[in-house]
Amino acid sequence: MKSGIVFHIPHASLLIPDDYRTGIIFNNAELDEQNKRNADLFSGELYATDIGTTVSSGYSRFVCDMERFRDDAMEVNAGKGNGLFYTHTLGGVPLRDPNPAMRQRVLDEIYDPHHARLTDAVDDALAKYGQCLIIDGHTFSEEFSKGGNYPDFCIGTSTYHTPQPLIDCAAEVIRAYGFTVQVNHPFSGTMVTMKHYKKDSRVLSLMIEVNKRIYLKENMTEKSDGFTNAKQVCQTIINKLKEEFA
Repeated sequence: MKSGIVFHIPHASLLIPDDYRTGIIFNNAELDEQNKRNADLFSGELYATDIGTTVSSGYSRFVCDMERFRDDAMEVNAGKGNGLFYTHTLGGVPLRDPNPAMRQRVLDEIYDPHHARLTDAVDDALAKYGQCLIIDGHTFSEEFSKGGNYPDFCIGTSTYHTPQPLIDCAAEVIRAYGFTVQVNHPFSGTMVTMKHYKKDSRVLSLMIEVNKRIYLKENMTEKSDGFTNAKQVCQTIINKLKEEFA
């Protein structure tokens, strides 16, 4: 069965409009530093493609994290201040006080419209192809990871939405380039639209995480010479998945 491909790129943007900066306690220089450290820098470029449909967040995760569950009770990161509306950075540094009114505004103006676009893209793929493959594109920093033994790439999966051939396909590409890869370490899971989550097996999903050490300089804010190779790996994975599943 052929699939339509939908890319989800949630953490590439650094945009924090003034209207949504209210309550953030950092000065401008501190905010700029923390924003870059917490973003999936250049992930939009790593996964840039004219294949399928791409749904990207236009905002920093300090405004809204599109990858989190809407309900904090379902979100394991909410207890650390990293639900869809952050009160702390990924490193645990206080960012802002809880603000229920602003959180609701973010839901209404940003989170819900984003997920409506993502759901529409998945539904369109299902209608056209009978199946949809979501590729959830990320990068990660060892600074915010746990468990040690960090691979160059991490593949995140869902027991319901990620068949083994998807995992094998991506892992084979990564290893062919000489990089290491682990499944669900240091991050696990993958984006699935709530309309289809554990309800529609026609929706497949795979998360790809690139370790920042292989494509950024030591300051973790600028591209290194490894960026071109990292992008080539991501693009080869995309093309291989298209060949095999779309």
